[in-house]
Amino acid sequence: MKGTDLFDLTGKTAIITGGWRGLGVQIATGFVEAGANVVFCSRKKEACNEVASQIEKLGGRALSFKCDITNPTDVQEVVNETYREFIAIDILVNNSGASWGGSYVSLNESRVRRYWKAMVLRSFANYALQPGIC
Repeated sequence: MKGTDLFDLTGKTAIITGGWRGLGVQIATGFVEAGANVVFCSRKKEACNEVASQIEKLGGRALSFKCDITNPTDVQEVVNETYREFIAIDILVNNSGASWGGSYVSLNESRVRRYWKAMVLRSFANYALQPGIC
């Protein structure tokens, strides 16, 4: 058995939140090379579109959506459209995150709440997927 056989994702579908740059793009590229379809979602739709186009040039199938992972309606729309296009969702990569964008002394309650919301509620996608994967 070849090492690549261990990582065969042919026909599998992955949603990657915040997948339009950095680690998200690298994960998506690896998934596509292993045969998976990928779905990108981020608040930056244009950036997701660019990455989806690059993935398709590699021979993969990709979708992209504008999605604020702290908004349950946005998350559910990504899940619904992914099921509509690919029938199943096999992998979820919660790659979205946040930082407060300044020094510790610049923290205020508003920034802490925004950071907390993004970092904690990003796992909301797990709940949106639960009926399909449990």
